[in-house]
Amino acid sequence: MILYFTLNLISEAEAQTPRKTPKWRAPIDTTIRNQYIARDRRSFTLFIFLSKYNNGIMYRSKDAKELLYQPITPLNIGLGFTHKLITIGVSVVSPYLSPSLYGEVKSTTFQITAYGKRFGAEIFYYGNTGYRLTNNSEFLQSFNNYTAADIEYPNLGMIKTGANILWVAHPEKYSLKASTNLMERQKRNAQSFLVNMTFTYMSTQNGDSSFVSAPFMPDYAGNTILTKGYFFTFAPTPGYGMNWRIRKNFFYDLSLSFGPAIQYQNYFDEDVYHSRIALSYMGIIRTSLGYHGKKWVTSISWLGEVENYPLNKNTSLLNHVGKFQFRIGYKFGVPKWARSYSDKLDDIEDELERHMPH
Repeated sequence: MILYFTLNLISEAEAQTPRKTPKWRAPIDTTIRNQYIARDRRSFTLFIFLSKYNNGIMYRSKDAKELLYQPITPLNIGLGFTHKLITIGVSVVSPYLSPSLYGEVKSTTFQITAYGKRFGAEIFYYGNTGYRLTNNSEFLQSFNNYTAADIEYPNLGMIKTGANILWVAHPEKYSLKASTNLMERQKRNAQSFLVNMTFTYMSTQNGDSSFVSAPFMPDYAGNTILTKGYFFTFAPTPGYGMNWRIRKNFFYDLSLSFGPAIQYQNYFDEDVYHSRIALSYMGIIRTSLGYHGKKWVTSISWLGEVENYPLNKNTSLLNHVGKFQFRIGYKFGVPKWARSYSDKLDDIEDELERHMPH
């Protein structure tokens, strides 16, 4: 009887004592945020962009020449729309500045992004068929029977797809949107600790051939001769982001992330199949320079990602993805009939933020 009564008192005392919200779950201080960040809640941006993707491959071994393959990709020229979480870009013209000489090449890029105060999410797809060997040209030209076909590989292809989740530790001062879709403006310099959680799938092959062409086979004797492979990666990459306000409405942004990568690998060393778990690394860099005024916005940005795929016999495949973009846009006011839909985007963002770690 006494035991029951004591437990009951404790239970009632706990029920009457309000629980304090942990600091890591505390809501964003809007007073501080308004001092550091300006929001464009009642506007949307239409912009023109130029962009170019590079899904490059470096095949290397400890005792052999590095083979650097760059994709034959077009320059994308298009139109885009940005409002709060949403960014849409469509290429209108995609000319090849240096087309293939020996076969048809293909290039497909697709990306969906959503950026909030505390989080960012990116889904991407890069597909390329048609590569050029951009180093060792002097070595190849030393052969009497050298032709331009020795540096072009129209059947070499790579597909990389995945998702990246970005978490911001100090959203009360640091704006993720200010450095990505330009829907916010950084009024004061700010920095924040960042965490990227990246999941990728990569497949690559060179038609019926390997990644080591005949002139380089003697150097790669005893090393892995990759013909095709399929790789799954999970990479938590902590980093740091910095937004600088240069003068009035000019800005410069930089973020760097680096961390370990756990890979599940399936690949063929000539005719020998390998399946294994490997530990590697991934690095991500984002930088942009631009102007963010009341009506006009413009920026030059570059996204770089490096992921290493260690193979057997001191051989590795290094994938480096780069995206360069220039864009210029103009802000328009949201029409009255569309403001209720615009407010719903705020509700969606707030609901997503509520379920994110604080």
